[in-house]
Amino acid sequence: MLEFVDFSLKFKDKDKLVTVVNNLNFKVEKGERFALVGESGSGKSVTAMSVLRLLPEAIVEGKIYWNNLDLLSKDTDIRAIRGKKISMIFQEPMSALNPVYTVGEQIFEALNHLTDLNVEKKNKKVLELLELTGIDEPSRRAQCYPHELSGGQQQRVLIAKSLVLKPRIIIADEPTTSLDVTTQKGILDLLKNLVNQDGISLLLITHDLAVLAQCAHRVAIMKSGEILEIG
Repeated sequence: MLEFVDFSLKFKDKDKLVTVVNNLNFKVEKGERFALVGESGSGKSVTAMSVLRLLPEAIVEGKIYWNNLDLLSKDTDIRAIRGKKISMIFQEPMSALNPVYTVGEQIFEALNHLTDLNVEKKNKKVLELLELTGIDEPSRRAQCYPHELSGGQQQRVLIAKSLVLKPRIIIADEPTTSLDVTTQKGILDLLKNLVNQDGISLLLITHDLAVLAQCAHRVAIMKSGEILEIG
């Protein structure tokens, strides 16, 4: 479903170009949990963000295909892909969630893209998504602000937001960072169940070998912007 072909990424540094990702080639198959693993600074997150063109200042080369559609092409309306076909779970929930809106309001806002649902159905869908991600007392939690939730609950809210438009691929960038071991397992089990039940593909970004051991079908090892091996 997702394929990187000779993909490279560069940034301008004063008068020179710095290559941070060099010539990546790999595929994420339908229903597969694929992990991109490497030390901090190896290029994992910028690779993931490039899928949805979230780095406008970057200079990219090569191709990224979703179902044979070139996501990097200027002719591709990436807004029709973001959230609807491919969604992303960001690393820090407190940075990704707006502190001045309740979590229910933030999921409701994402549901506004579904124009065929009325307000009552959207409110019901908010609670269904929170329940799906394993949040206790979803009707009460929907009225909470992000800072009133634990780190694990905040991460589940981000997962709920990522599922709003029923994407076919979820990119999870370090989804268990700063969580305790028990909460980590709950988040990973949730992601695995989503893949198994709905045939969603998962691109997991991590540097934690214990996380990938629990979650990944295949693993690509990155170092200094290059993939060393896939297995």
